[in-house]
Amino acid sequence: MLVMSKEDGDLKEHIMNTTTNASAKTAPSAGAEDLTAALLKQAATSFEQAAEVATLVRDQAISLIKFGEQLTLEAARKTAQVASELSSQLPNPIEASYLSDVRKTVEAGLDVSGQLLSTQRKIASAVLEAFSPQAR
Repeated sequence: MLVMSKEDGDLKEHIMNTTTNASAKTAPSAGAEDLTAALLKQAATSFEQAAEVATLVRDQAISLIKFGEQLTLEAARKTAQVASELSSQLPNPIEASYLSDVRKTVEAGLDVSGQLLSTQRKIASAVLEAFSPQAR
């Protein structure tokens, strides 16, 4: 349920008072121009705040990703160390020849990820271009 405050009521009254009759081909009143300017200023401020929040979120996400990478690499190193120590105790040590196939698979997956990211960047740029003031 939408509840209007006194300020909302005042704004509605102001809009009603400054709206011109559509059939009367008169220029907008100074009150309508003031309201438009105020709304545009508020929209600009909102966009600036959204950009600041987006930057903070991006920085935090990158920080978390880097931390996750560090943890993953440390876990992989520890696992490899323990596996190396244990493999010498096994009766038939495991062949490491399969690692070249694993490496190729990982590299192919990273190539696909790079292509997807490149495509997403192109799409995002095209959408931003379409909505930019110069495109209109």
